[in-house]
Amino acid sequence: MAAPLHERIRDAVAADVKTLGTSPVWTRTLAMELWEPKAAVLPCICVSYEGGEEQFRGGSNERDYIGYPVLIAMHGVGPINTPEDRQGITPIEFRDRIRARYHNKRIAAIPECDNCEFVPNPILNLELPQYEKLTTAVALIVVCSVPRAYTGS
Repeated sequence: MAAPLHERIRDAVAADVKTLGTSPVWTRTLAMELWEPKAAVLPCICVSYEGGEEQFRGGSNERDYIGYPVLIAMHGVGPINTPEDRQGITPIEFRDRIRARYHNKRIAAIPECDNCEFVPNPILNLELPQYEKLTTAVALIVVCSVPRAYTGS
């Protein structure tokens, strides 16, 4: 059985983000459902579900357009987050690369993907593990065209 679409999107985004730079922080991009301290060597980039909720974006008689939110967060080694902590990657560079790569584009590895929307200010939970080491974060809404489920009417 195939993995759920939201999980496939998260994993595809994480694999793709690894290719956006040569610094070790880019190569340490992890797809996570929850923060896994043993897997996360800081600094790193964590790709996870943004709330895990799907967002209805319209559709047709046969298909629905559903937005799947994905959070992309860069973590430094400490609460100060100096350039050395991030191995030279600035928050502006991180955000610019993510926006340039995804905004109003498709994800090739996800055939259902119709478009991505860049969200510069995602809602963050201050209770999240490692929040104090968060350098910056953005969200993507990956809009996919999926067959409309039969409702019996």
